[in-house]
Amino acid sequence: MGFLLPQGAAGSISFIPYIATLVLVPNVAALVAIGGANAVAEIAKRRVSLKLVFNSSQLVLSYALAIALYRWLGGQSLLAMRELPVSTITAQIGLPLTVSYVFVFVVNTFLVSHVVALASNTSTMEVWRGNSASTVGLDILALPLVFFFAVVYAKWGPMIASLLWLPILGVRQMNTT
Repeated sequence: MGFLLPQGAAGSISFIPYIATLVLVPNVAALVAIGGANAVAEIAKRRVSLKLVFNSSQLVLSYALAIALYRWLGGQSLLAMRELPVSTITAQIGLPLTVSYVFVFVVNTFLVSHVVALASNTSTMEVWRGNSASTVGLDILALPLVFFFAVVYAKWGPMIASLLWLPILGVRQMNTT
C-alpha cells in the first residue's frame, strides 16, 4: 500500500492498522506487531539491510513514544472498552488518540525527512515540505477512519474489521490504473 514521495522517500497507509493497534493494545505487544509487520514488508520489498533497520527502528521508536504518550494522557485499551457505547469511548480516548496520532506523524515525518535531507544534502524542512506538507490534510481526515477501524475491530473482531479494507483497496486500485 505504498506510494512514492517527491524527495526520494515513500509513504504508506499502513499507519491505519498501526495506529489502531496502538489504541487496541497500548503496550509492548503493539510494538512487536507493528515492528514485525513492518520488517516483513521491508523484507518483501527486498530493502537494503540499512534501510530495513532504519525504517523499522524509527517506526518502533515513534510508536513506543506514542504509546507512552497515549497512556500518560489517560488512554486505555479499546478492547477493555468494547462493551461501552461509541460516544463514551470517544469521550474517554478521543484526546489521547488524537494527540498520539499527530505525534506519530510528526516524529515519523521528521525522522524520515531528516535522513533524506542528510543523504541529499538539503534541509530537513525542505524535504518535509516536499514530502509531507501536501498530505497533512488527508492525514488529519484519516483519523476518524482509524478510530472507526479500531472500534469495529474491538467490537466485532478481525474478520469484520478486515472488510473495511475492501473499499480502501478498491479506491487505491482505481487510482493506480
